[in-house]
Amino acid sequence: MVPDARAASPQMSAHMRAQKTRLDCKDRRGTRHLTVVVWLVTIGGNLQKPVISFFYLKLSMSAIEIGRVGFIVMLVVLLGSPVYGYLMDRRSAFLAVLLSLSMCGVGCFLRGIATDVNMVYLAAFILGLGSYSFETMALAALSRFASADFRYRIAMGLCIAPCLVGFLWLLGQREKFVSLEREMGKMEQSSNEEASEEDPPNPQEQRNSFMDIFDTKRPSERDWSRFFLLSCILLFNSFTSTTLLTLWPLFVNFHFKWDDNQYSFMLLLSSLVSAVCLLLGPKFEESFGSLQTRMVVSVLGGFLSIISFSMQQNTTQSITIHVISTILLIGCCTFLDAAIQSAASLCLGISLHGRQFGILATFNGMGNILANLLSAFLYQASLDSEFGFGAGGALPLFIAGMLMLANVVLLVLAEMLKSPTAGDAVVSEQGDQRRVGRQIKGCEVAEARE
Repeated sequence: MVPDARAASPQMSAHMRAQKTRLDCKDRRGTRHLTVVVWLVTIGGNLQKPVISFFYLKLSMSAIEIGRVGFIVMLVVLLGSPVYGYLMDRRSAFLAVLLSLSMCGVGCFLRGIATDVNMVYLAAFILGLGSYSFETMALAALSRFASADFRYRIAMGLCIAPCLVGFLWLLGQREKFVSLEREMGKMEQSSNEEASEEDPPNPQEQRNSFMDIFDTKRPSERDWSRFFLLSCILLFNSFTSTTLLTLWPLFVNFHFKWDDNQYSFMLLLSSLVSAVCLLLGPKFEESFGSLQTRMVVSVLGGFLSIISFSMQQNTTQSITIHVISTILLIGCCTFLDAAIQSAASLCLGISLHGRQFGILATFNGMGNILANLLSAFLYQASLDSEFGFGAGGALPLFIAGMLMLANVVLLVLAEMLKSPTAGDAVVSEQGDQRRVGRQIKGCEVAEARE
């Protein structure tokens, strides 16, 4: 942006900002429908989540075969997420979200009627085209228009699950997604017409003014480096959470002889704890600082992972320590996932928003792939291990705990690369809104005087 260009046409710039403010308000109202869809699919995810691992065990699948299912899903996600990001940036948010949600529903249906391992593998392939990609694209579509301080609430409503009711609801809201491109075109045309009535238009000046509003932040090398470090943290956290959620039902079934009833109750408690962590996360970061809060949560999660799966005796004390530690560990992973994605979404400009979330989904998929392959193999190998460290299937969880501790180093490095404006993203955005409001009011007063 050239400073003289802004000074040369203050009224045109203020008018464009006024129209952008009105457009944001209207579009944020439209995103409520997508938010409701996301909350609806949560029902489907919570219905199948407690029983899916025991469903695999009923099909006589081993830990390695269960790991292969996750590998197939995340490999497809790894290859497909950048494509969805491209569709969101170049085509429309509606198309990306609709495709991913439809694939999610078909894959879940096929998995529900599966009678052998091969049919489960086919369902996993189709689920990979939808499940994780729907979560990512819904988050990207919402955060594209939501303020930075609202993205925690967006993350709270997301889950990986199919829901045909949500699919039909979303299908009926197509105009809510395509209206943004139409109104942006009308806004640019209206601004050009008003500018031509006063002075001869300067194409470069108009382009700079328009891009200054809709692409206010051009990422530097430091921004890209910080984004990469945060993506690595997301990878480690994804490895930990996937290892935990994949192996926990197998672990408690092997050591404590639990069935899906006890496991469902533990998942209910872990969901409540995760919701509390997401609710209190922004408050803790505001009170104690973002870096300090995330470092403490990473260290706590690392030690909880090691402590929890050291408890293998079928006694009341051992089971109690294991359950409490595991539930708190799930809460730590949930908080870190939302916090890191929120921080990473502020690193790059809005023109790269869809691809940015596609990259985050790719790193998330890499962590899932490593967890499903490596953790399942290590779990099976360590069940009969004679070594004290990691015996009884605990070795992959110990490795996950070490990765959680390694997040502290990456968090410090990412903080060192943080640009001065990025740290105050929320305050800066609120200040920009107040300045735009004052400019709009000033222009209205000037027009009234004339």
